[in-house]
Amino acid sequence: MNRSRMQTLTMDHVRPATLLAVLALMAATALASAGCSARQGPGERVGNTVDHATDFAGDTVDRAGDTVRNIGREADDAVRDARD
Repeated sequence: MNRSRMQTLTMDHVRPATLLAVLALMAATALASAGCSARQGPGERVGNTVDHATDFAGDTVDRAGDTVRNIGREADDAVRDARD
């Protein structure tokens, strides 16, 4: 892209409300992370277990989808071969 056509991002291009929202989000994140303890409570442990279970389920569904896709391709190839 031409340098003349490229527009650089400066503070003139950022709306004050957007800047304020980003700064507020950053401050809230910093405060929330500062209040966290190193030990996990029972709720966090259950949440982590659920996270791992959903990740495993998603991986399983992905593998099943790959298998179905491969079977579909093989069936498509067989139909093409039968027509020829």
